[in-house]
Amino acid sequence: MKFDKPALSLDDQVALLKRRGLNIGDEAEVKHYLKYIGFYRLSGYTLPLSKKNSHNSHDFKDGVSFADVLNLYRFDRELRLLFIDAVERVEVAFRASFSNFMAIKYGPHWFLNKELFRDKSDCEEFAKRICREIGMDEIGKLKPDKSRQVFIDHYYSKYDSPPLPPCWMVAEILSIASWSKAYACLALREDKKHISTEFGLNPEPLQSWIHAICVTRNICAHHARLWNREFTIKPVVAKGHEKHLQQNGRFYAQAYIVNYLLCKASPESTWWSKLENLLNENTFIDRTAMGFPVAEPQVVAR
Repeated sequence: MKFDKPALSLDDQVALLKRRGLNIGDEAEVKHYLKYIGFYRLSGYTLPLSKKNSHNSHDFKDGVSFADVLNLYRFDRELRLLFIDAVERVEVAFRASFSNFMAIKYGPHWFLNKELFRDKSDCEEFAKRICREIGMDEIGKLKPDKSRQVFIDHYYSKYDSPPLPPCWMVAEILSIASWSKAYACLALREDKKHISTEFGLNPEPLQSWIHAICVTRNICAHHARLWNREFTIKPVVAKGHEKHLQQNGRFYAQAYIVNYLLCKASPESTWWSKLENLLNENTFIDRTAMGFPVAEPQVVAR
């Protein structure tokens, strides 16, 4: 089937929404948001506001207004910003615990030791990621035309060997996704166990949870819809956490694991209270659709 849908002008977009039964209100204001947010992007927030079993799945329920759609969009934006705030602190805690343990046990350049990885190609790939971030074509060959962090410049202005900076510098330039992959590729389970114990988990759940958080972080970073999403990368249901992860494909599971890890690194965290406040301020949000239990259990893990 050939795609033949034409692009619609702002006037045509408003007319289409009206035909679908949406109360527009101030047309100039609606056109403003359609222009700077986009019709297609906003359409993702219309799904719960549409009629069920309608001959046209795009028809809106009676009484739905453009303001209702916009409120869902605004809530989702605040939810993403709040989630990223927690992920930032979890990311720093995970890579610091990981890097510090390996550095003390194996030395500051442990990541150059192929014996510490399940396969030497995993070690090589990790080194390549470092090279890309600091401006190298490959180990030992710097790109002079690419800027780097000041501390990276300082390392190479003073040292000739080893060919890459120590792990505590590397920790500041690599993403949580890179550290998540490196953790998954460690050769010794006892090393993974020592790191995971810092977060009160076994290696397999920690590996799964960090991976799930990485994916959700990318969703947030690309400004994609977080609310009302079915997550394809689901955190494993760890022992002792079953009641919180019954619907591990919904947002509540993502919020639970990031809050759990955050509280291990920062016991005084008030992140969950901020999430509660956001939900309480937006009473039109269906919590159960996001996976929140009807009788919500205590989720702050110490």
